Amino acid sequence: MNFNQKIKKLYYFFRNPIYKTYCFIFRPKSLGVKIVVENNNKLLMVRIGYAHKKFTFPGGGVKKKESFEEAAKRELEEEVGIKTASLIEMGEYTSESNYKKNIVKCFYLHTDSSFVKIDNFEIIESGWYDSGKFPENLSLAVLNIMKVYQEFKNK
Repeated sequence: MNFNQKIKKLYYFFRNPIYKTYCFIFRPKSLGVKIVVENNNKLLMVRIGYAHKKFTFPGGGVKKKESFEEAAKRELEEEVGIKTASLIEMGEYTSESNYKKNIVKCFYLHTDSSFVKIDNFEIIESGWYDSGKFPENLSLAVLNIMKVYQEFKNK
């Protein structure tokens, strides 16, 4: 772990309890994105190196003055090194966790390349999986994302 990664880890160590308290008091709305990336009938999953450390699909939060699609493109490049000009919006789901209402838009990308570049800090593992054979240790969000994905595929 390099110096910048150590600083980030220390930052989150102190930030997370403060942020959880803020969420408990104010119950904010959270905007997020998830991207289902498909290659040769396999789906890309990543395991995050913070929070729950479980497998999920690439994605993250939407910044101020950023569209959902812009956020999805940014997160895809930051987390797995994939640049794309366009994504297909599949749908959205809502959930409540950690005292926040989460609104998550899901996007789809088909790619001919299986190349993935992770930073080994935010994302510590990635892999291509058949949709029925995901790894154990899945994030709860995967069920919501797969429901949106199945509805999109059945259109």
